Amino acid sequence: METAKLAQVQRLLGDRVGKDVFFYSISIDPTHDTPEALKAYAERFHVGPGWLFLTGKDEDVRLVSKKLGLSSPTDAVTRDGHQPALMVGNEATGEWMRNSAVENPKFLAAMMSDFFGWRTGKSVRTY
Repeated sequence: METAKLAQVQRLLGDRVGKDVFFYSISIDPTHDTPEALKAYAERFHVGPGWLFLTGKDEDVRLVSKKLGLSSPTDAVTRDGHQPALMVGNEATGEWMRNSAVENPKFLAAMMSDFFGWRTGKSVRTY
């Protein structure tokens, strides 16, 4: 569900994706999600340039999740500890924010546009 919604966000942001903003989806199941499987998954959702689907060793994926504050204890609801989170960062300013990846795509696109100063006309370097 997150990927379908984020694909809509990508379309709403248009040509800024891959130039001003980049999307990275990190597998939480690197044993199953091979590079080939992730490529097929991305194709199924018609993701465009500027969006990478990444995998790695299980311990590396867990470390990245922990460093980004995305890991959570497992329970009956989140058996795999997966949170549908969207992290938005501005490398130039060091500012980061988090939101739900299953939020309304128009809201997410507007939120990102505001975060990067695109709607105000204020030029903000994002890379």
